[in-house]
Formats: sequence, C-alpha cells, structure tokens
Amino acid sequence: MGNKHSKGVLSSREERMVETFIDDICHQLSLDIRNSRDAQYYRNIGWVGFLEVYHDQPDSFRGSGRRGWGSAALAIHEKLLAEKQSRDFSFYHEISLDAPVFNENETPRIDLCGPRTGDHQNSVCFWDYLHRLSLQDQDAAFLACRLVDQETLTEIQRVYQWPPERVYRAFNALRSAMEEYLRI
Repeated sequence: MGNKHSKGVLSSREERMVETFIDDICHQLSLDIRNSRDAQYYRNIGWVGFLEVYHDQPDSFRGSGRRGWGSAALAIHEKLLAEKQSRDFSFYHEISLDAPVFNENETPRIDLCGPRTGDHQNSVCFWDYLHRLSLQDQDAAFLACRLVDQETLTEIQRVYQWPPERVYRAFNALRSAMEEYLRI
C-alpha cells in the first residue's frame, strides 16, 4: 500500500471507503443524497476534502494509515458541513419576504400578502372555539369553516346538498355560538 500512495493511486477498496465516509457524513449532517444530482454534488465535495488531505499528507496514509484516514474523515466532514451551512443560509435568504417577486418587478413579496387583520392569539382562540363547537353541533362548525373559506349559504346548500332547513338551523346555531364567543 505504501508504494501506491506515493504514486497517488487508490485501490478499489480505498475508493469504497471514501465513498462510505462521504455517505455516512452526509447522513450524519442530514444532507439528502437520494436525488442522484445532489448525491453526486455532495460526493464531489467530499472527494475534494479527502484529496486535499491525501495530497498534502501522503505519508499519513502509510502503514496503518489511521492518522491519514482520521484527518480525511474530518476534512470531508468540514467541507460538507460548510456546504450545508452555505446552502441553508442561501435557502433562507432567497425566500425573504422583503425580496422582489421577480428580478424585473421591484414589488416585495410581502406586498402580495393580504393585510393583517388580527393577531395569532385571536386566531388560535377562534379555531379552538370552533373545534369545541364541533363537539356540540357539527353542522354549525362545518358551516363556520365553509363561511371562513368564503362560500355562501347558497353554495353550501347546493354543493353539500343540504336542505334549506338544515342550512338555516346550522346558521342560527352558528350565530348563537358566535354571539356567545363575543361575550367571552
């Protein structure tokens, strides 16, 4: 093995060891290598880390090679971790709501969102109340969800094939429940 390393040639077994190091480190760092394009990209980065150590410290791979393989595994880990951090940063940076919608359009993404109409606590309380209402009157709770989704009473009656009496009974029950909710 000592002779091959001085010439810079790896055996098939050593190549498989490097590939295994790279795959294990990718798994450890939660890098997705199921996609063949990403897998090849990460393997190339891992190989760069390995080859830097292999070419800078060829003597560390002689004999048992523990020092060389340990340094190589660490270099692979550092390269892949740096790439993961770079990708994570760019991913979060790219989807900023302050960024323009398109390069040609200066409108920030936040402007396309609807106006703020309430706070998180009110929303949580409202939906919790509707859930509790569903335990008492499923039709009233169902009607509330459909109305929140901007369906009309006529559409609800037609689409869900409810007779008019059922729609009006659910509507009146919902009205009473909402009046109770506002008193809370």
